[in-house]
Amino acid sequence: MEQLPPLDDLTLFVDVAREGGLAGAARRTGGTVPTISRKMTALERQLGRKLFERGPRGYALTAEGRAVLEQLQDLKDIQARLTRSLGQPDTVRVRVTAGAWTASYLAKRLGEVWSKDAP
Repeated sequence: MEQLPPLDDLTLFVDVAREGGLAGAARRTGGTVPTISRKMTALERQLGRKLFERGPRGYALTAEGRAVLEQLQDLKDIQARLTRSLGQPDTVRVRVTAGAWTASYLAKRLGEVWSKDAP
């Protein structure tokens, strides 16, 4: 392993481990199942360890996965404390699923349909 994985990927690993699978982690984080799957595969490759047993009922941690999770137990708490102490608000994510015409319309007129001050 040449360098450490990004902290975002490690916190995502914690979410997948705690939720027992990709769907739960996607709900918790606002990510998509395919993206989280790719990130977990890349994380395993980067660490050189198999972290999960993938099955029809979700993702189960391997012994190596449990060892990594044990080392990262406080990571989510540290992330939350840093967010609070640095005054950074939680990220608001909006996903729009649209066809080509609607997406084009929204892209051209985003300022008309949304503003950063909108509720």
